[in-house]
This record gives sequence, C-alpha cells and structure tokens, in this order.
Amino acid sequence: MIDGLAPVVRLLNGDIGLMAQHNQPWLSLVPVAEVKSSYNGLLVLLFMAISSLVAVGLIHWLASSAARRGPAWDCGFPNARTDSQYGAGSLAQPIRRTFGSMVFQARERVTMPPPGDASTARIDVEIRDPVWDYGYTPITRAVVAISSRFNYLQFLTIRLYLSLVFGALVLLLLRLALWR
Repeated sequence: MIDGLAPVVRLLNGDIGLMAQHNQPWLSLVPVAEVKSSYNGLLVLLFMAISSLVAVGLIHWLASSAARRGPAWDCGFPNARTDSQYGAGSLAQPIRRTFGSMVFQARERVTMPPPGDASTARIDVEIRDPVWDYGYTPITRAVVAISSRFNYLQFLTIRLYLSLVFGALVLLLLRLALWR
C-alpha cells in the first residue's frame, strides 16, 4: 500500500518519500534506511498495550479506595431551603443576562427596600420574544381574520350548504378539465 502511494507522496513532497517497502517483512515500516530506523507496527501496538496496562495497574495499586466526603458546594448559603435551590429561573438568568438586551429585549427592575425596612424585595422581568412577535403573531392574526370572515358558513341552512358544496365541486372539476 505504501509503495502504491509513493508516486503521489513524491509528487507532493518534491521527490522526497519513503524507500520501497515491498522487500520488508509484513507490518514493518522503514522510513529512511533500514540501518537507521525501522518500525514493526505489531510490536509498536504491543508495546503501547503493555505500557497502558502497566500504567492502569500502577494507578489502581497506588490509589486509595477510601471515598472522601466533604461538604457539598452551597454557593455561600449553607442552610438551603427548597425556595432557594436551583430552578428554571436560575438556568435562564445567565442566558437572559447575556443575550437579553439584544435578542429578547429583556428588562429587569429590582426594587430593594432600604436597610431596616421589613418590606420584601421585588424583581420584575419583562421579556419580548422576537420570534413570537414577528413570526407567530402575524400568522395567528391572519388565521383569525380569515376564519372570522368565513364564520358565517357555519350558520347556513342545509339547502344553502349543499348548494355551496355542489358549486365548489363543479368549479374544481371545471378547473381540472381546463388544466388538462
């Protein structure tokens, strides 16, 4: 295989390439000259496998099997209650802070009482989704407008309804006949 690719390698490297490999034993690779260096792929693979097994064995032999226990990371709040744990808002807040002003047009208003005041702090968040505003809202308005214009068809008598269906069928068949 290496001998088959040798002309391409010589063309790309300016007439520099590996020496002919067809006289070499199977899985051997001689880059420059046989006296300088040669590699047997199977022996290299065997050396890497044995080295890996020795390294894994040493790590398992020298490592301790005792599990260490320490305090869980508490973000500075050692006695966390259920209302102060992570939720959807804690996942969304970094995204909202990063992309909020550009993408979501998010605005946060924090109302913090002065020290000594027992009233609660408030955070008000206003978010506008441009995909919803400019993608879904116009389609929804168009569907509602069209459906409200055709709402009177629900209140037709049976005679008028059958006449409408028959007229639509005649128009569709006429269109099909003219199209062919």
